[in-house]
Amino acid sequence: MFNGKHSLVKSFTVPNCKPIWNKVVRLTINKIGTGNGTVTGDGVYTLKEPPEPPEIVTATAVADGTSRFDGWSGNCSGMGVGLEHSFDVTMDAEKTCTAKFDRIDALPPVGTLSASSCIIAKGASTCTTTLTPTTENLISPNASNTEITRNPSGLCTNCKYPFTPPITARVSYETTNFFLYHRSVELAQTSLRPDIEVACEEGTKWDGDKCEIPPPSGPLSATSCLIPVNASTCLSNVKWGPIENPIPGANTAVTKNNPSGTTVSSATSGDIMYRINYKVNNFYLYHNGIEPPLAHATAIADCVSDGTWNSIIRKCVADRVCLDADADNYGEDLPCVYTECLNPNAKNYGGPAPCQFCPTGQTWDSVNSRCVSGFCTDDNAMNEGEPLPCRYRIFIDPPIIYTGDDADIIWYCEGITKGINFDTGGLASSSATVSPLTTTEYGVECGGETYRATLIVKKKPTFEEI
Repeated sequence: MFNGKHSLVKSFTVPNCKPIWNKVVRLTINKIGTGNGTVTGDGVYTLKEPPEPPEIVTATAVADGTSRFDGWSGNCSGMGVGLEHSFDVTMDAEKTCTAKFDRIDALPPVGTLSASSCIIAKGASTCTTTLTPTTENLISPNASNTEITRNPSGLCTNCKYPFTPPITARVSYETTNFFLYHRSVELAQTSLRPDIEVACEEGTKWDGDKCEIPPPSGPLSATSCLIPVNASTCLSNVKWGPIENPIPGANTAVTKNNPSGTTVSSATSGDIMYRINYKVNNFYLYHNGIEPPLAHATAIADCVSDGTWNSIIRKCVADRVCLDADADNYGEDLPCVYTECLNPNAKNYGGPAPCQFCPTGQTWDSVNSRCVSGFCTDDNAMNEGEPLPCRYRIFIDPPIIYTGDDADIIWYCEGITKGINFDTGGLASSSATVSPLTTTEYGVECGGETYRATLIVKKKPTFEEI
């Protein structure tokens, strides 16, 4: 309005005046790389008026059989790789995405595989390891084409593990091998070894079935020795200990000849010289009085080469006189003279001297009182039915003694034994010295059978000085 002096302007609002929407925006998808593939999702889309949200468009890249998808860039950057991948794009403006495809033969699949160490608890037989794979350039990222097995591919039964972290497996105290495969091609392998990657809990050991606190154990040894002339004993070097896995507060003892025999020492370990008697001496190492003993050792005491054991005076004496108490000229100049045949292989064993023997190649069959060649027919022998001579589970040397003399019982068995009228100490094979006053039958029980032998004891003759 104009009043002659001023121009007057009045503001006002036009009803229903709005911005122009339905703007057109474009999604452009490009392809780069050495491989081949297809892309979908590119095109023209409409930007609608708020409050309606922008349209969401899925951009998809699919590699062909000769290539693999190697990732997005542009407005779709930061996405994963594989044979196929899709990415949702918000179309609120002009967008550009680039898909990269590379040829497979230029980038072979590779990978690594590691397995964590683990500790088997007391009383358990397995522990859990975590398998960690890494892969690159996979032809397909699908789990069905990539797997971990406990054995080489094709040799595995129920031992494949899902390719989805965390990947765990139970392993025992043995070498365990794991393999990483992609499309049946081995990419990597790793091993868990006992006492290195797989170990028992501290203070326990593998007992073949599980990890347990091991029982006490310890070494024991005793050397054999030679008794000099005019002596009855010699020195054996006895060594034992230290005790492994000892029971707290328990006693240790080394005994001689049997569990109730002489105590050699009560120390937990030692290295001593100990006097032993003629023939077999058995030593036992005990801890906490537990049977069986932790260890056993045998030492043999024999006379020196120019000496002979005299059972009357119980010493080794020089080989210059007859020292056989059964001889008529005992204590006189050699050779020994006998009125009785004492050779158990003779035909007239136990009869008047001299001894009579079967022809060469034959053996005296005392059961049938004849010389035979061929097989042992004595059912008390170890080799009954086998070629001669007969061999026995138990025999006595010598088989005849005089009152006050001693003899050795020698036995051969398998497993734990029990003696009849003497103590075997449970040993499978050994010897023991006896000195009965009368004729005695001895036996040994082993393998469910009992074997016997008789020691004949005669009254020692007396001599009068004239």
